[in-house]
Amino acid sequence: MLYSVKVLKYVFDAAYYSSYTDLLPGVSDNTFMLKRIISSLKLVAWWLNFNHPRFWVNVVPPFSSMRLTDIGFAVSKQNESRQRAELKVATYVACHTSIKSVDHLGELMCSTCDKDIKMHRTKCTALINHAIAPCMFKDLQRDIGGAEYSLVIDESTDISSVKQLCVVIRYFSMTLNKIVSTFLGLINLEGETAEAIASTLTRFLQSIELDIKKCIGLGTDGCSVMVGKRNSVYTHLLQKNPNLQLLKCVCHSIQLCVSKAVETLPRNLEYLVSHSHNWFSHSALRRREYAKIYSLINPGEIPLMLVQMSGTRWLSIHDCCSRILNQWDELKLHFQLTKDHQRCYDAEILHQMYSDPVNKLYLLFLMPFLQEFNRINKLFQQDTGNPFKMLECLLHFFRCLISRVVRPGMIPTSDEQLLAIDITDPSVLLPVGAVNYGVTFMMALDEARMESTAERNMKSRCRDFLVEAGRQVQQRLPANIQIWKSMTVFSPTIILSQTKPQLSSVSMLKLYSGDLAALETQYQAVSYLPWTNKEDSQAEAFWVEVLNYKDSSGDHTFKKTCPLFLCHCLQCL
Repeated sequence: MLYSVKVLKYVFDAAYYSSYTDLLPGVSDNTFMLKRIISSLKLVAWWLNFNHPRFWVNVVPPFSSMRLTDIGFAVSKQNESRQRAELKVATYVACHTSIKSVDHLGELMCSTCDKDIKMHRTKCTALINHAIAPCMFKDLQRDIGGAEYSLVIDESTDISSVKQLCVVIRYFSMTLNKIVSTFLGLINLEGETAEAIASTLTRFLQSIELDIKKCIGLGTDGCSVMVGKRNSVYTHLLQKNPNLQLLKCVCHSIQLCVSKAVETLPRNLEYLVSHSHNWFSHSALRRREYAKIYSLINPGEIPLMLVQMSGTRWLSIHDCCSRILNQWDELKLHFQLTKDHQRCYDAEILHQMYSDPVNKLYLLFLMPFLQEFNRINKLFQQDTGNPFKMLECLLHFFRCLISRVVRPGMIPTSDEQLLAIDITDPSVLLPVGAVNYGVTFMMALDEARMESTAERNMKSRCRDFLVEAGRQVQQRLPANIQIWKSMTVFSPTIILSQTKPQLSSVSMLKLYSGDLAALETQYQAVSYLPWTNKEDSQAEAFWVEVLNYKDSSGDHTFKKTCPLFLCHCLQCL
């Protein structure tokens, strides 16, 4: 109020004491003063109205809170066909190419197809992030519903050094009538510990309305943070879901087995393989000179390029060793000529290695074992095949591997005892001279005619490789092997057999929470109906057919019991 009085006093002072007659010639003082008083009174009236509460009822909002339509801009309605076309283009870009290419693609479509389409990187990114992705994620949530699912998780670090957790979900889609594996999310981690990863994953599942107790399987790599026995992500999740089953990545485990086993062999083998590739990788002149030498020895043939050895995927050494062994004499001659003419130290070192028959013998010894490891690795990477026999193939591979170095009477017959055998025990191992090193290696060793001491040392190193390879495979076999083995009962050939085992003998039965009586009834009844897909390689198609079977009244006979139980098995595999 005091402030208002001061303003009014200033207004009247300006009206009575200001003289503008010099500025406005021809106007009398009385007329001018009268106009000033009238203006001052209008200002006073405005001030009183401004302080009245009714003034704020129709107050004009600030410009920052206005919309463009409030100040006269018109909004044109988007063409629906144009919007559909732009969404289709954005979906195509998200599925098949990078967003950067949409600049040229949008201009090309505008000039050839539809001139109304306007699509560049900014708009395409906004459509993907705010229109397409939310709709697809809602469809994914509806498709999953309340069904059981499995998770595949892996931790990584992006280029900005931010820890992230990639989550892939695997579930049976009632819409598509098949098992679906799809990307679920990429989560920023708050810490690197097992507790932090598990809590972040749990909160993420809760935010997308997925029940952790519906998760029946967890697939991950073999690091201790993920699968440790005492404090790991799996143990923390197991406290919230006691029926959660763990399956470590077999392909990743095979890579680690080979990497650890090769450490028992001389280090110069890795140097020989890697530097032979590096010698030719950045020099066109060296490749031309080697091609001339190779064509002289093998007329009309062109040498194959040496394969680079990966530092993280040790199974790539199989292809590297195969190329080197096929061109051993040619490479030896090339490095001999190079060291004599160019006085190159690297060429001299490589020539000495190629001249040493021990190095070639080690590579010949490695080849059949690396080939077998590669076969198992590719077996678990394929999309088709019989999923119920994969565990059987893995156990058969392990038995064949340890049979080369373990006494025959010491190899147990049961799978449970197979995991408990101590391969490093000297009393279990065969003598150095009785180990099966492979026919190719033994024939090459006889032709080399080495001294007995050097030959025994080489055989001892090779036996160490076999022992370490067997020990690594044994450590990485699934601990719950009996549960995984019991899933073979649900393969088409066994479950359709009249002599199939009793349901009570299935170890995985304890994970089933439904009606056991109805499950047993349908377990017996499924073998008496005609089915189209009966092969083990068509296991998924067989159980989809069982799921969709209808009786005379139109009811799905097996919808709530046996098929869903098998879907648990397939998801875990």
